[in-house]
Amino acid sequence: MIKGICTTGKTGMTLELLKSMRAEDSFSEPDIVAYSTVINYLCREGDVDKAVELLEEMAARGTSPSLITYNFIIHSFSISNRWEDAMKIFTGMVGRGISPNIVTFNTLLNSLCKHGRVREAQKLFDLMGTRGERPDAFSYNILMRGYCLMGLVEIAGKILEAMRSAGVQPTTDSFSILVDGYCKNGRLDEATEIFREMKREGLKPDIFTYSCMLDGLCKGGRFRDVEALLEEMDKVGVPHNITSYNCLINGFCSSGKWERAIELLNEMVDKGISPNVLLWNILIDALCKEGDVRRAHELFDLIIERGEKPDTVSYGSLINGYCLLGQMEDACRLLDCMIRNGPEPNVVVYSILINGYCRNGQINKAMVLLKEMRSKGLQPNCAAYSSLIKGLFRVGRVAAAKEMYDEMQAHGLAPNFCTWQTRQGWSTARLRSRRTRSE
Repeated sequence: MIKGICTTGKTGMTLELLKSMRAEDSFSEPDIVAYSTVINYLCREGDVDKAVELLEEMAARGTSPSLITYNFIIHSFSISNRWEDAMKIFTGMVGRGISPNIVTFNTLLNSLCKHGRVREAQKLFDLMGTRGERPDAFSYNILMRGYCLMGLVEIAGKILEAMRSAGVQPTTDSFSILVDGYCKNGRLDEATEIFREMKREGLKPDIFTYSCMLDGLCKGGRFRDVEALLEEMDKVGVPHNITSYNCLINGFCSSGKWERAIELLNEMVDKGISPNVLLWNILIDALCKEGDVRRAHELFDLIIERGEKPDTVSYGSLINGYCLLGQMEDACRLLDCMIRNGPEPNVVVYSILINGYCRNGQINKAMVLLKEMRSKGLQPNCAAYSSLIKGLFRVGRVAAAKEMYDEMQAHGLAPNFCTWQTRQGWSTARLRSRRTRSE
């Protein structure tokens, strides 16, 4: 009955039924199955704190929770980013004489590593052996990933060797984690060697492995190797996904090879893979920085035609493109479009426009925008203040520039190098003015 009510999603009714079963005049005392069913349901619904209350109640009423029940709660805390609470449940479980299994250990290892607690994860990993629980490939992979996330790729490599020594066969994921770790640390030669080693051992790289290599090679500017790897992928039949295309297009755009990036965009669309907003933003930003704002705007319009909504980054990149060309009316039209249709312009968008007006000598319009953003409850950032200070100084409004500088500091914002140079400039100008008057 309890299980049936749980499936309907009526949490309150389930807890009331459990409460009535606990009443003194009830003929049916809730057993381990009843408690476990409700705890499992609460965990799946995200109400893990209520689940813990029931766990404690079980123990107080002499009903010993099972390992599966503890695993439900540990898993729920882990996916809720509450690793400390998960460890407390683990400690309490062991204290009550219940032995954790491989699922318990792997869940906790994963949670600890995701939060950068690799030392604690290593201790827990070592504890597995002392409690007679043999780590599996997943256990080793989690620990390797944890070390790689901390930039400790050499230690991750030693974990791979320990894995082999323990008689646990490394998986494709084991090698992919190391490839990713070396690539993210810019150590492309080591990544390439691990990539070759996995193939020598008869393991086939998957799309994740290839994506890691492609991303690393693009960031390292090794585009010949990128093209060779793309040919290999086609030869062995590993299809691209949105992640691999993102890596490639971002890599080519970052190196100014936006024509190749456009080719890849067309290729992915032909293959039925829909670009996400992140990918569109990469291309729009690259084209704007190349000065090809017309083409960037065509891509922007294409996003809307495909039924997607440009975000603040999409708008910000295109607005910046128009500002760089001095086409402030076009930039402002985009701001008006944001205000009408969403998303709401943020501090970054206003800062881009303020900078654009200041660069083009339209300081009064920049000041109007400053007033507008404040009316929306947005506090200017360092970039906005720096643009205004520099712009005011350029048009000879030194007193206003100094006032803006003082306001910036009053808001706890540290001036950047350009702002500091501008301040030095007005100090020099003031000194010259005094000398002229004294002469």
